[in-house]
Amino acid sequence: MIQCVKCQSENTADLEKCQECGTDLLPGEGLADRLSYIVYGIVGGVLSGIGAYFLIQSEIELPECLLISPQLCLLATIGLPIMGIASALRKTPLYQRYATRARRHIELDPEQAIADFSQALELAPEKEQAGLLKERAELYGKLGMEEEATRDELDYTSTEGAYSGGRGIARFFGADDDVYAADRGEDDRKAMVAAGRVKALGYCSKCARVVELNPKLRCPDHASPKPKAVRFVLPDEVEAAIPEVLNEYTKESRTKRNVAIIAGLVVGGPLLCCLLTYAIGRLRFPTTQATATVSPIPVVSSPSPTQEITSTPEPTILVPSPTSVTGGDFTDASIMSTGWLQDGSLLVTLHIPSGVEGIYHAVVGGNEFTCDILEEYPDRLYCHGKGVKSGTQVGASWYQEGIELPVYETVFTVP
Repeated sequence: MIQCVKCQSENTADLEKCQECGTDLLPGEGLADRLSYIVYGIVGGVLSGIGAYFLIQSEIELPECLLISPQLCLLATIGLPIMGIASALRKTPLYQRYATRARRHIELDPEQAIADFSQALELAPEKEQAGLLKERAELYGKLGMEEEATRDELDYTSTEGAYSGGRGIARFFGADDDVYAADRGEDDRKAMVAAGRVKALGYCSKCARVVELNPKLRCPDHASPKPKAVRFVLPDEVEAAIPEVLNEYTKESRTKRNVAIIAGLVVGGPLLCCLLTYAIGRLRFPTTQATATVSPIPVVSSPSPTQEITSTPEPTILVPSPTSVTGGDFTDASIMSTGWLQDGSLLVTLHIPSGVEGIYHAVVGGNEFTCDILEEYPDRLYCHGKGVKSGTQVGASWYQEGIELPVYETVFTVP
């Protein structure tokens, strides 16, 4: 039954208005409560202002772990009164109205108080649920409902906003309040397990099954490794929770495996591509050597046209109109082919359509090349010498003996 706050008459839980006086049976905060918010805000602002004054005047150097400073006090001096006024003017949230009515009925009608606390928990944001769980757990304990009280206490240890008092002290001293709350929650759960009020279940990799853990949250038969997918349940829920713990462990393992596979692909994929590219590059040079001119030409013999064409693909000529200077008619000259000889030297064949006579040498990439003219091919200069790195663009110049200026110049890419 719900007691009217105004006329004290009792009403059934399904009524929204008092059947005697018509007062709202789920009222918001009264005038006294709203005025108290303003008073608290003003008093807090005044005290913060006094604290800021003394800190500035005394020039006291506080420890870095204390989250207090003149600037923070000045901010509180302005902010606290504003927060008090805002709290006084706001509309009372519905979950707070249920919680307020529940507290009024703890002595009058405990069952109605439990119902109102439960309704408040359904409506409250997650960060506000911890306090409501604690209050309902205390009420369950007073009524001798130990199982329900234990469940609420267990839920409280892992709810956002739990241990609010200790969190504030931790923040004041510069500690991480979330770490503090997590440690407190773990200690409380271990104490509940040690008292036999709660059972801890977890997957032991050595046992290869879900086991009941000891108060230290370890497998009774294996102190290590740490059990996975740990869950805390009431004693009568153990059998039903074992398949759930196993499923949770399987899901965690699958997730970790997928993450490892993705990480391997992200990291190993580019690495594998680099290794393959390097290996192909290393194999490409010997292949070119194997397909070079069959007849080595330190002492120039008769290279056939077929050998020259198949030894090396046509090079990339970057200068479309080569320079022809003095020493002969090299106007229409062009590089016919390039290739690597078996002794590691580079062979460059220059084609001169009008024919060529005399003694010539070439400079390719800064290296001196010896040139020969074969009787069978009087329109070609076969020049060979120390090569440069494959894929490099080099300049090449041909000189006739006794003439300082080059008779032909061009640029090509070394195969």
